[in-house]
Amino acid sequence: MDFKHRRGHFLIIFEKISEIPILLLSIIFSAFLLNTFDTQALIPVVAILLSPISKLVNYFFTYYTLTQEHLIVESGVFNKKRIELPFSTITAVDLSQNILYQIFGVYKIKVDNASQTNEAANQSKINLTLKKEEAIQFKKIITGNFIETANEQHELAAIKGEISDFIKLGLLQSKAAYIMSILAIVGSLSSLIIPFIEGKVEGALLAALIITIIIIVYLTAVIMSIVKAVIKYYAFSVWADEETLKVQYGLLNKKSFSLQKSKINGIILKQNLLMRIFKLYSAEVIVIGYGDKSEEGGTEKAIIFPIAKKEKIKEIVNIVLPEYSLDYKLCKPERKAIRYFFISPMFIFAVICVICAVAAAIIIENYIVIAAALVFLAFSVAHTIQKYINAGISVGESNIVLSSGAFSKRVAIIKTKSIESITSTGSIFKRRKGFVSIRLGFVAPLRVANISSLNLPINQFELLEGVLKY
Repeated sequence: MDFKHRRGHFLIIFEKISEIPILLLSIIFSAFLLNTFDTQALIPVVAILLSPISKLVNYFFTYYTLTQEHLIVESGVFNKKRIELPFSTITAVDLSQNILYQIFGVYKIKVDNASQTNEAANQSKINLTLKKEEAIQFKKIITGNFIETANEQHELAAIKGEISDFIKLGLLQSKAAYIMSILAIVGSLSSLIIPFIEGKVEGALLAALIITIIIIVYLTAVIMSIVKAVIKYYAFSVWADEETLKVQYGLLNKKSFSLQKSKINGIILKQNLLMRIFKLYSAEVIVIGYGDKSEEGGTEKAIIFPIAKKEKIKEIVNIVLPEYSLDYKLCKPERKAIRYFFISPMFIFAVICVICAVAAAIIIENYIVIAAALVFLAFSVAHTIQKYINAGISVGESNIVLSSGAFSKRVAIIKTKSIESITSTGSIFKRRKGFVSIRLGFVAPLRVANISSLNLPINQFELLEGVLKY
């Protein structure tokens, strides 16, 4: 494949589908305004057009070249920039297709490497768009692996997710964003609805109406969450060869990425409160340079399975990443350490709020503020106790396991040789009692580069020091 000083496909300009209808409306609106000579009203239209215009400029002045060992990117109009990435430093090559790309048989290619863990990540962001055959060949040259989206070997080796898994994920994941969006729409319509019911609906009927609206809003949020989870993770499959972990999924926005096993530093198991109740986990890998950029659906994650019981996650890990054992036993904080968890900003602030609420209630003779403060205090107590329950560590020769979190729990299994620093923190009094908080530092995306757990036995830090003396 001869790939020298090329721009790729022009559809990179339309990588965000959501911008297309806005763009079309802006063009129509601007044409109308030009006829009426309303130049002042063109200002918001020009603002909307800035994004596609800047992408068009970037497209015409960005060139990609593949040599035998490097990916070279040249960009800039007046201030020229040249980036050279050795193939050996590339951690992930990500293929994706939105609906428009699927129609035209085009893939968006995103290349990640270790330099993207720092503040220069956006400056070294590498995105281009190619026809399907070229995209697969491009990926093959960089990774040394031929990745076909559908072949017999993949069908036999892949571990697949079921629709029922994605429905569970939709049911159990947070609905807050959906509820806020729906309430915003309901709020905007309230000015039209209130005049029709004002004076006609009162008492118990009004209360029933409000409860009905709340139920409808929640059920709508649940349906939206399920639909999004099914569409996002449709046809999920994960498989691996000796050197590479491969994942693909998606219906409207198809995604396929390959990660070099040698660049994977750990695995993270996550549970929100509902997932903890049903003993379900989601699992993702920690890869240098992958997981800090924002996608349309949020921060990208190297998911290896969206949701499953721990036994199934363990089975998947044993197949695709056998060097990471999930057969660990956590050393938990001692019972007498729980008092140190309560020395936290949230709990102290909650206590202060209760004291202030009592004083305010005496002055204004209104005790509702006390009730509100007590609810906040109860929440902070529950939050603190959950931190105590979820804290833990397991020190091994190959992997270090660190557990943390409050209502949401996170368990990180980190490759011992990937850890670059360890930190213990604790007051003199806490150290005398034999407790410290432990933080692990390693090369990873910024959101997970430093993982910590609170008030663990100090002998675990000493054990950790011994293991890290390579």
